[in-house]
Amino acid sequence: DPNTVYMNSEDYVKYKKSFEGSFQGIGVRLEYTNSVVVVSDVFDGSPAKNAGVQAGFEFLEVDGKSVANKTIDEVVEMVRGTNGTKVSIKFYDPVNDEEVTKEITRGEIKVEAMRVIEKDNNTAILEVSRFTETSPEAWRAKWDQTVTQIQAKGYKNIILDLRGNTGGYLDSAVYAASDFLEPGKIIVTERTRSDGDKNQTALSNKQRLMNKNVVILVNGGTASASAGPRARRWSARR
Repeated sequence: DPNTVYMNSEDYVKYKKSFEGSFQGIGVRLEYTNSVVVVSDVFDGSPAKNAGVQAGFEFLEVDGKSVANKTIDEVVEMVRGTNGTKVSIKFYDPVNDEEVTKEITRGEIKVEAMRVIEKDNNTAILEVSRFTETSPEAWRAKWDQTVTQIQAKGYKNIILDLRGNTGGYLDSAVYAASDFLEPGKIIVTERTRSDGDKNQTALSNKQRLMNKNVVILVNGGTASASAGPRARRWSARR
C-alpha cells in the first residue's frame, strides 16, 4: 500500500512535531502521483515560493542524488534540514516540459491550523490547513474560538477552504463537521473485518453553523481526514 509507511520511534517523534504547524524545511507539501513524488502545494512566503517552486513540479534529484523509487518519507529526509542551510533540488516542470534546478535556503515554516479571512460583510473564508495540533483537545479549542469569531461577526456565508489540507485527527474532522450537519447525520463509516460497520454521527450539541450558506473548496492536496472518500491520497509537509 503506497499510502502506508513504517515509522520508527525517531521518525514518529518528527511526524508528531509536524502536527504543531512549525517545522524547518522549504515550505511545500508532497504527494504521490503515479508513483512519483510531486509538489502538491507551496506555502505563501516560504523559501520554496521565493525560489519559484510551483505545484505540480516533480522531484528528480536532491543534492545530486536521484529520488527514483524513493518513498515520500525518504524524499522528506533528503529535503529536511537545519534552518539557514541550503538544498539543491532538480525538478521536472510538466507545464513547460523541462528540468529546472532550484537552490533553496531552508527556513522555519509556520502554518496556522485555521484562520478566518473576511471577504465582505456577509462572507468569511475559513481556511483549515490541518486537523491536527499538539493534541486533539488543542485543535478543538482553536476550532471553538474560530466558530465563536464567525458567530460574533454574523456572517451569512462561509467559504470552507480545505485546499492543501493534509488531514489529521479523524475525531477533529467529525467535531468540525458536526457544526454544519443536523444531529444524527452519519459523518464517517468505518468498516472492519471483525466488527462490521461502525458509524460516527454528528454530535448533538453542535450545529453552530447550520444556518450558513457554505461552499467547500478542495484540490489534489486535500487528503486523509479532510477528504472523506478521497482519503486514499497521502501527503506530507516539508
